[in-house]
Amino acid sequence: MKALENIWVSRLLAFLFSAALILGGVQATFFGDLHYRNYWGGLVFGPFAILIGLFPLVLVVFKWKTLNGSPPNKKHRGREARRARKAAAVKYPIDDFQKW
Repeated sequence: MKALENIWVSRLLAFLFSAALILGGVQATFFGDLHYRNYWGGLVFGPFAILIGLFPLVLVVFKWKTLNGSPPNKKHRGREARRARKAAAVKYPIDDFQKW
């Protein structure tokens, strides 16, 4: 399970998944069929499989750095920086309240 948390493994799996869908759809349309059968025997519409396969491929290529879910490192500037410093310095009475 630890391997699945690695971003490179996730990107590789997304790429392989999209490649399988795209190649299946291309193979079906290349031989003149609009449908092909999947592993369980159901029909898959080839052009739709190509479109669905392009989505993870586009994510892997264009959203390369933001796929890991970590927010971008943003430095505060101007009014936002002053408000952040002020919020860090403010201490509310409820913060050190002890009931008994």
